[in-house]
Amino acid sequence: MNWTELEKTWQAQLSDFAPPAWSLDEFETRRRSLARGLARRDWLEAGASAGASVVLAGVLVLLGSRDWRGWLAIALILAVGVRFIVERRRTARLRLPPEAPLVAQLEAEIAELRYQARLLHSVLAWYLAPIGAAIGLYLWALARHIAAAGVAVEIGRLLVIGGGAVALVIGVWWLNRHTVRTWIEPQLAAREKARADLLRG
Repeated sequence: MNWTELEKTWQAQLSDFAPPAWSLDEFETRRRSLARGLARRDWLEAGASAGASVVLAGVLVLLGSRDWRGWLAIALILAVGVRFIVERRRTARLRLPPEAPLVAQLEAEIAELRYQARLLHSVLAWYLAPIGAAIGLYLWALARHIAAAGVAVEIGRLLVIGGGAVALVIGVWWLNRHTVRTWIEPQLAAREKARADLLRG
């Protein structure tokens, strides 16, 4: 899996449609932009999960490995991908028709932004922990296979790979919290103000 690409995609999941100032007149354009951005993120993540699983499974098959650790790692990566597909289904169920009142659409967008904030705050539990566990299990399975073949396992190299995975987990966790603080919270405040203005007017 191209972890660098995934990290960039996750970091940019909301920033590419964050305008410098929010205005009610452009609400529909920005609502659609938000929807497209989230859909792009979900399908990219789901596709990357499926692609990585195929590659990792292919390696195990070529090595003739039946180690449950390697296959459990692949199952964890697939489970993360399924989570993003579930997100697409959730979004489709909650989508309002274009003729819905503006206040209702604003409230729906506020609810979605709050949900995304919770999702990013809890990214360690549902995204990073399974991916980190999958990396550890897969490396463990490979190390056992190499050792069983009578080849010396390079512990130093495995530690470097493991350390890189930990650094990536920490980096993605920080980027998600940064996205909540610098984009979601200001955009949420702007929409809540707009809703209050509409209700007063």
